[in-house]
Amino acid sequence: MYIELGQFLKARRSQIRPEAAGVASDGKRRRVSGLRREEVARLAGVSESYYRDLEQGVAVNASPQVLDSLARVFALTPQEHEHMRLLAQPTPRPSTGFQEPAPGTHQLIGTIAGPVLVTGVTGDILAWNASAHMLFASHLDINAPDRPQTRPNLARLIVLDPVSRGLFVDWPAKVRDVAAHLRLSAGAWPSYPGLSALIGELGIRSDEFARVWAQHAVSTCGLDPFTVDHPVAGVLTLEQHTMVSPTVPEQTYMVFTAQQESGAEVSWDPLMRACASPSGGEHEAR
Repeated sequence: MYIELGQFLKARRSQIRPEAAGVASDGKRRRVSGLRREEVARLAGVSESYYRDLEQGVAVNASPQVLDSLARVFALTPQEHEHMRLLAQPTPRPSTGFQEPAPGTHQLIGTIAGPVLVTGVTGDILAWNASAHMLFASHLDINAPDRPQTRPNLARLIVLDPVSRGLFVDWPAKVRDVAAHLRLSAGAWPSYPGLSALIGELGIRSDEFARVWAQHAVSTCGLDPFTVDHPVAGVLTLEQHTMVSPTVPEQTYMVFTAQQESGAEVSWDPLMRACASPSGGEHEAR
């Protein structure tokens, strides 16, 4: 984890413009993008050698005060600050090991007209309602989440699946969301089964994912609205509302809403009619 901390600090240092951090130009040609190590150390109130050790993964005793100072220098968001703290002072969350939807999940999401996904730490889709299936993955078997061997993975769908990729109007932005969310999950659940393998697979199979993964961005997926161009529902700008299961903390409920230009809430009737049509029930298993 300390190596990860060093990589995170180095990435953040390279992304901060000196003038934004209040560093005046000394007239010398800068050989690095962003801040120099000594500048970060001075701004954070630590010695240059100590900060160097942090970046190299040697120092293992970063205090909360030091981390707070670095968060200020790098203008970290609360999520990025917490991610840095977890890298510096690892406190992995306990896992229940529960890989199936929490009891009552299907009944709950079935009462909601709008799209709802239930995912695990790695992004495996444990459950979805009919409108979420039609919106995000109508080319897959609607019952795929019920079987571990065919269970779709949301990150793989977004990054690697050509049908799902074509759904997102700004696909590179959505890949950045996926990478930032997986980075956050890796800090909170560093030993979670399958997480490292998934990240490695995405980095090998997608140059775009590998590029944004190297930026060490950290965020909860879906904080910003995103636009899809769906063959049935048309062009929709969606907002994602995320809630952690109260009984199984590894599981997350994603509820999607959309508004028309008039401000009225979008009707999901076209998707529901597609679900109910004879052809809507025929899906290619994958």
